[in-house]
Amino acid sequence: MIWDAFYTITNVPYGSLLSLVTEDPGERAQLSTWRGAGTYFAYIPISAILPVLIFDGNSNLKGDKMVWYVLILGAIGLIAFQFLVRNTVIRVDTSVRVSEEAPKFNPIKAMGNYCRNRAAMGMAVMSFAEILTMYGLTTASTVMFQSYFQNAQISGVLSTIFSLGMFVYMPFIGKIVDRFGKKESVAFGTVLSLAAYVLFLVLPVPQDGRGIAVFAGCQLLATLGYGLYNCLIYSMVADAIDYGEFKFGQRDEGTNYALFSFFRKLAQSIFPSLGLIIATMLGYDAVRGSDQTLKIAVNMRYMVAGGYLLGAVLMLVGVLFIYNLDKKTLSNVERELNKVRH
Repeated sequence: MIWDAFYTITNVPYGSLLSLVTEDPGERAQLSTWRGAGTYFAYIPISAILPVLIFDGNSNLKGDKMVWYVLILGAIGLIAFQFLVRNTVIRVDTSVRVSEEAPKFNPIKAMGNYCRNRAAMGMAVMSFAEILTMYGLTTASTVMFQSYFQNAQISGVLSTIFSLGMFVYMPFIGKIVDRFGKKESVAFGTVLSLAAYVLFLVLPVPQDGRGIAVFAGCQLLATLGYGLYNCLIYSMVADAIDYGEFKFGQRDEGTNYALFSFFRKLAQSIFPSLGLIIATMLGYDAVRGSDQTLKIAVNMRYMVAGGYLLGAVLMLVGVLFIYNLDKKTLSNVERELNKVRH
């Protein structure tokens, strides 16, 4: 609880920091992409190395080692935040005159506006889907590799596939957005991911290297789809905040990002544990480690496939039917806001 509280205190202003660095939408999109890249620069080594360290040769968890790894990672995070604070340059003028009249901030109204902001709600749904696939099912996938493939250590290495799509698109993301639009690009990528997880659900997956290859191939196809979302997520959040300003006449950037972060934290708290709960309901016995019956191992395989497919469906619902800022609409919003601001 203490960790969650202080994480939120630091994460909310960090998430809104791009508004103090630049006002240019294109530069904000670049910051969004590089922030996502930074996430994966941390995620890749942790996902690849940590399972090797915390599981023994029989795919059983070495729980007594976990606290030390957590402390080491916490120290690295503290150093990174100190580097950020000391080297970030504020380029946007935020000075306020004493005589300037402004409406009193109403947090209840701000939260109500957020909940009536379709773009913000769409991002919340997409974020839930992202957390389900990236965090919740990473835990469940470890269980699957432990019981179905009898190889928990390789799960971390294969999970790094999730980052490849983002790095493929990074050099071209500006041109892709200019040509097709953000919503349209993410929707296309999500359909690609959905197709990959349908294949993983219906294709035969042997309990050997061939099955691991099928899983890796489906994940590679899926991450090529999710890569577009991972490049554009924070830029789309900024667009949703702009849309709230356009619709309700006040920006409430801090409140909007705080609520977005809250939904992400809620998902991060629920989904990893939920995956283990569902695995237990399907017969998985953590005490037995990799020594599960064939029926239970098969249950784990289909649980992971179904979970990934559910995440892709949620992502598609969020971007197609809730998030309402297609290329034309976003252009109109930006044009009207520029008239008001200038």
